[in-house]
Amino acid sequence: MLLGSAIFMLSSCKKSNLVGASSDQQIWPLKTGDLWDYQVASYDTAGIVNGGGTLSLSITSDTVVAGETWYRLSGDTGNFFYTERSNGFWIMSNGSQALFLKYPGSAGESWNCYSDSVSVQSTDTSVSVPLGTYNCYMYRLFYSSKPVEDYYLSIGVGMVAEDDYSVTSSGQVYKAYAFSLTYASLK
Repeated sequence: MLLGSAIFMLSSCKKSNLVGASSDQQIWPLKTGDLWDYQVASYDTAGIVNGGGTLSLSITSDTVVAGETWYRLSGDTGNFFYTERSNGFWIMSNGSQALFLKYPGSAGESWNCYSDSVSVQSTDTSVSVPLGTYNCYMYRLFYSSKPVEDYYLSIGVGMVAEDDYSVTSSGQVYKAYAFSLTYASLK
């Protein structure tokens, strides 16, 4: 997953586990103290769940670079910072900045993010997760060195779901991991 190797329209669902949905019209709201919890399922090559767990992401700190605030996500194994700009969600690594998730965007648009490419697959995909059902942008990340990852984000909430794909030694592509939002607390 990108958050592990490099890293929401308001929902019309029940809000019991969504605390303080952001009024910001951002693809991934960023404020220190924001928190997202995910249920993680791992799959074998036949598509059968063979494990799982949980993942928590939270905004733990921020830093100012050239007058712009960048945010750090806990749970992200890399040394990355993120910010929202008028054209979407940006990532910074070792001082180098790249557009990660374009917003607003149109289905079919694509761009480079470092050595990989990202595209908007859809702007209105309905995604059901334990927290509810969301209208999402679907982004696909095409790695130069491995199969794709699909990200589902709902405006004002953040990442609702993620599907990570892998490939067998014989070349078969399969869904290896799925992340589903179970709880969010936004400032």
